[in-house]
Amino acid sequence: MYFYTATALYWQNLFLEKAYKDILLDSLRYLSKNQLMIVYGLVIMPNHIHLVFEIPSEVKHPEKVQHSFMSYTAHEFRKKMDVVNEDQLFNYLVNAKDRKFQFWERNPKIITISDFNMAGDIINYIHCNPLQSKWSLVKFPEEYRYSSAEYYINGSNDFGMLRHYMEYFERKVRL
Repeated sequence: MYFYTATALYWQNLFLEKAYKDILLDSLRYLSKNQLMIVYGLVIMPNHIHLVFEIPSEVKHPEKVQHSFMSYTAHEFRKKMDVVNEDQLFNYLVNAKDRKFQFWERNPKIITISDFNMAGDIINYIHCNPLQSKWSLVKFPEEYRYSSAEYYINGSNDFGMLRHYMEYFERKVRL
């Protein structure tokens, strides 16, 4: 199980608009549906995303899952900006040999979660992210639509892909 943080290029508020958050969710749903990733927790903030996830052991090339997520979402962001807001696209212009535009900062942060206490602490941390004074997006974690908090607090799985992090540890104990 991993704690993953990816940030929009230059910490820009790319995810203020629903369309870009939906691209992230659609990609996670796809990965989940195709059994490439198990999502235990998430929050999409204005300029970054936190995930708690697992790559199932059956996946032949687990390192490609993260790359697939990042490249697919970047491609979709580009397509959306081409149609909706071409001026915004220039905020992501880069001088790189392999690309003209870049939407993600390089080297997202990934930490291995070693036990259920650590997992619980991280899930709580990401759910409280929208409450931080610099964001003040909601008053209570479960009010933030782009978070797994409501799933953990009220059992609502509107994203259709979430699993409880304790399932991971219960499965590990059985093995």
